[in-house]
Amino acid sequence: PALVGPATATRQRLQWLLQCRQFLSPSVLRHGHRGIRSGGIGQQAPKNNDNSTPPEPQFSHEYWLNRWQSLTPPDADGGPGAAAWPRWHRPQVHPFLVRHWAALRSGLKPKDEAAEQQQQVLVPLCGASLDLTWLSEQPGVSGVVGVDLGGESVFRRLHLQPPPGRTDLCPGLHRVRSGIVQLYGGDLFHPALRRLEAGQSDLVWDRGSLVVINSADRRAYVALLHSLCRPSHRILLETTVFPRALHPGPPFCVDADQVKALYSDLYDIQLLEAFRDEERRLLYNLPELFYHYYLLTAK
Repeated sequence: PALVGPATATRQRLQWLLQCRQFLSPSVLRHGHRGIRSGGIGQQAPKNNDNSTPPEPQFSHEYWLNRWQSLTPPDADGGPGAAAWPRWHRPQVHPFLVRHWAALRSGLKPKDEAAEQQQQVLVPLCGASLDLTWLSEQPGVSGVVGVDLGGESVFRRLHLQPPPGRTDLCPGLHRVRSGIVQLYGGDLFHPALRRLEAGQSDLVWDRGSLVVINSADRRAYVALLHSLCRPSHRILLETTVFPRALHPGPPFCVDADQVKALYSDLYDIQLLEAFRDEERRLLYNLPELFYHYYLLTAK
């Protein structure tokens, strides 16, 4: 066959893909539960092999605390302050939590005969996510534990009735409760939190948490979550994947190679889904941005 240059070969490949797309439905392109979903068009998420990528910036505890303190939570009716509420809070329950909730709960090794009715869910760096209330309403969930710097602001945004006061556990860490939802206000790495919650949770919903942890702290973060859970536990993990050189973060890019490096010693790793988010891609002015959803099962 005749040889063609790289540019010609690329054009031919694009023409072939465009011709194929009209015949392929999303269900065909999404090869089973491990397939890649991309807004209806199947494509592989990017890898980051660029050695010239600059180092990630590092953010302090004070940085995130100042961001919380500078914001006014919206009123219960979405009134004043709603426009300033941080954009990492979705206006609805996260659809991929709902989609993969059954997969997260299935297959847990029972710790006793009532295991199905005794599952506690940990949500690290939860913010004021509506996922907290949704989780608390699911059958078989006996408790939801959130950890964040937002404190009582979380309860206001979730329309939960806050308790008359809060429990100051020690300097830098307090706790508030509403029904089966309890929130620790303070640093996720506070040593008192590890003592209080060690080995208590069965499930973890990690959305927007790992991807804002400084790279130097990620191994300690993985070890911390492992210590806060029972021996047989599962994590539903969301990561972001995009060209690192074009967006320093946060959120940070955490690709499949990094997930394997961080978790493979302690967990079996299963990619459930990858989704190209066009809205966030435009928000960050990136050529592509994917969300990956992993099911991590403790070994």
